[in-house]
Amino acid sequence: MNQVISLKFSSDRKLDLLLNANTKLFNQLVFRFLKTTQYPISHLQSYPVVNDETVSIKEDIFSILRGSGVGVPKYYEEIDFEVDGKVGKYARSRSGCYFCFFQQKIEWVWLYEQHPELYKKAAEFEKEGYTWNEKESLGDLTQPDRVNQIKRDFLQKQQKVAESREENSDLLMYKIHDLNEGEEGCAACFI
Repeated sequence: MNQVISLKFSSDRKLDLLLNANTKLFNQLVFRFLKTTQYPISHLQSYPVVNDETVSIKEDIFSILRGSGVGVPKYYEEIDFEVDGKVGKYARSRSGCYFCFFQQKIEWVWLYEQHPELYKKAAEFEKEGYTWNEKESLGDLTQPDRVNQIKRDFLQKQQKVAESREENSDLLMYKIHDLNEGEEGCAACFI
């Protein structure tokens, strides 16, 4: 973890080593790193899951949240959508921010269809020459033909991911990584 990224030790290599460490070691490394930040968790002396070797999948985490009475944030609950007679499911893949540079196009469509008031607030941030999405304003994104194309593209991407994965993993990290084609994500969402 302390090795500095360099030409001989790339960030991809470092990430690969960290993600392939055993679960307990990975948890300890992440907790140690978080102690160097200003996040609220940095003030804790211990954290219960640090020494846990369990690999929790998305449904395990949701089950814990439901069982505790906290519940799962509604934006993670999948909702059906239809395009060209085909049914798909969409939800947020990351945190509950209503605006994000890392948001997938389908998540903007989800926000537009499920929470138009928040979509409008996000659109108000866009100015001349500045958009949340490269080369496409939120106004352009809401055109009916464009919404349908985004849904078609998302269904195609989901199918491609499902076919290409040897093991159908429920690990949230894999789902986010696969659907975003390995793009860098938001640090706040990762933590």
